[in-house]
Amino acid sequence: ADALRVLTDDEYEFGFHPDPDPAPLPAYLYDAVAPGRPEFDEVVLFSGGLDSLGGAVDEVLVRRRRVVLVSHRAATRVGARQDALFAALAARVRPRDPTPAHLGVVVNKRRGLNRDFTQRTRSLVFAAAGAAVARLVGLWRVRFYENGVTSLNHPVSPELVGARASRTTHPAALDRLGALLSAVYDAPFGVDNPYQGATKAELCGWLKGWGHADLCALTCSCGSVWGKAEAAPHCGRCSQCVDRRVA
Repeated sequence: ADALRVLTDDEYEFGFHPDPDPAPLPAYLYDAVAPGRPEFDEVVLFSGGLDSLGGAVDEVLVRRRRVVLVSHRAATRVGARQDALFAALAARVRPRDPTPAHLGVVVNKRRGLNRDFTQRTRSLVFAAAGAAVARLVGLWRVRFYENGVTSLNHPVSPELVGARASRTTHPAALDRLGALLSAVYDAPFGVDNPYQGATKAELCGWLKGWGHADLCALTCSCGSVWGKAEAAPHCGRCSQCVDRRVA
């Protein structure tokens, strides 16, 4: 409740009961990672946006680490873009370097629940999926990659206060998510953002310096995916699109 309160400014109450018929763990979500095989160095959340691309390039191609990229898929179109971006990224891995894995977790709402399009609680879904994968491969941390300007999201007008400003990767939100996951697993679990001190413009400069700026054309940063033509995936009006264009 505390984690969601920070993310949304709303109040929550929870009750829990056991699942009478739980599905066996390998049967859902995890077709690319074998449980109990600690062969990865990091679990990175991979939305398919510009910042997450920067994190993936940084981890996989620059640092040459063994990485699991975990994506949340709310729509088929989003999944196709993420797959295309991952394929382009994986094709650049050097022959002797570790090959990354990519897991796409499908979570969406029934049509009758589509009254709120803000996605203010998406970080909880995203972090939970990443944490489950992390524990499968023996890790105790997940990483968001988000520039600090978007993460802190200082109000640019008097109306942008409280939950009107996104807190998806705000330091307070990540701290609460880490506390929640630590309680779930009864051991310290980290949720961090290595790009907290960076701007999106700096990130674009790093991608250019690393020689992978052309991958930016495969990313999508728009906050809305419904009703978009495949040839024009950005609305150009939401805050994510404006931030991207300015950067």
